[in-house]
Amino acid sequence: MSDEVKTDKLCFVIGPIGEVGGPTRKHADMLLNAIIKPTIKPLGYQVKRADDDPTPGARARLLQRRLGFAFAAKHELVMSCR
Repeated sequence: MSDEVKTDKLCFVIGPIGEVGGPTRKHADMLLNAIIKPTIKPLGYQVKRADDDPTPGARARLLQRRLGFAFAAKHELVMSCR
């Protein structure tokens, strides 16, 4: 069960993710979990990153789908890019 609250506000984090267990992933996870989520979630935003989707290789489609949905639904959107 996810601890996420359904909201119209979305923060989609974009940046290098790297391989599971690699230095890039470790840094990306630290940035997401120690800085971005604690800062953005209290403002009422749902925080997402492409690897939240369990379907391997679907990151580009996921990004298009999530961003397209957010714009079409006129949701508030924050993008954190690194």
